[in-house]
Amino acid sequence: MIKAGVRLMIPNLVRVSVLSPEISPGEPAASLRGIRTALRGVLPLSPDIIILPPSALCGLSAGDMAKNGAIHAAAEDALRLLAEDTADSGALVVLSSSAPRTGE
Repeated sequence: MIKAGVRLMIPNLVRVSVLSPEISPGEPAASLRGIRTALRGVLPLSPDIIILPPSALCGLSAGDMAKNGAIHAAAEDALRLLAEDTADSGALVVLSSSAPRTGE
């Protein structure tokens, strides 16, 4: 049995965790809580890659998010917090966004 946090040194092994967190449509802060709960289960296993479902932070379609600047801003805030949460993990976090950044 492998204990959490113990990394086996196996050449060419990539640990991938695919998360299915609770998503709250239109509520990025609530979705972030669901993602954080899911991350608590996988971060001790030291994954190399963590994959989240499309629109995990906002739960909305691209059209819905583009029409609502407040949700877009809240999703960007949640993304910043998620980046902080996973910065020391060494994992690549894969997450799609529903709307492109504008004005930059």
